[in-house]
Amino acid sequence: MHDSRTDEEIDAEILHYTEVLNTDINNLTHVTKYLLLIQKDQNEIQRRILEEASNNSKKAEKVAVCLAVISTILSFVAVWFSYSSTKTDDAWQEQEIQLLKEIRDKDVLSHKT
Repeated sequence: MHDSRTDEEIDAEILHYTEVLNTDINNLTHVTKYLLLIQKDQNEIQRRILEEASNNSKKAEKVAVCLAVISTILSFVAVWFSYSSTKTDDAWQEQEIQLLKEIRDKDVLSHKT
């Protein structure tokens, strides 16, 4: 069950209970009652802090997973471009070698005549 009070309302009640304790410190029944109320309210504040921290942690985890996925996709794109560039470079080298062979063959033929 969640407490519907705001943090400020809980803080105000803790302060009120503390003031009552200070004025009625000799009444053991009141001291016990107000200490339990203060502890209950402090537990509620702590629960809210932990719940918020948990929610922030879940959000950070989702962001980290998204970044990992994007990084992986970018890595695959880089590998693809690298492979594509290598294949294009190989084809260009073959064309250049073929062209140089043709020039060499023409040069050899022109020297024979």
